[in-house]
Amino acid sequence: MPSTAIGRIAYFPADRELDVSFVGSGRTYTYIGVEPEIHDELVRAASRGRYFNARIRNRYPFRKWNFTQAQPQSPERERAPKAPNAGPH
Repeated sequence: MPSTAIGRIAYFPADRELDVSFVGSGRTYTYIGVEPEIHDELVRAASRGRYFNARIRNRYPFRKWNFTQAQPQSPERERAPKAPNAGPH
């Protein structure tokens, strides 16, 4: 079922990084150190937004991307800056 809160999810198991783009703001964040099980549960969740808030938000360090979904992206994944942000988004 499509999420009204989360627009795009991409997981990179080698890096244990989860990219999440939000529908309302268009902002994208990379969450660091995310276990594969958390990604799998997020993808299967009846409510991805609710699962994200309960199991990911404020539990993993993250990096904010410097663009929104509305802006064109290169075909290759552009990496967000490596310094994690510990604050809420």
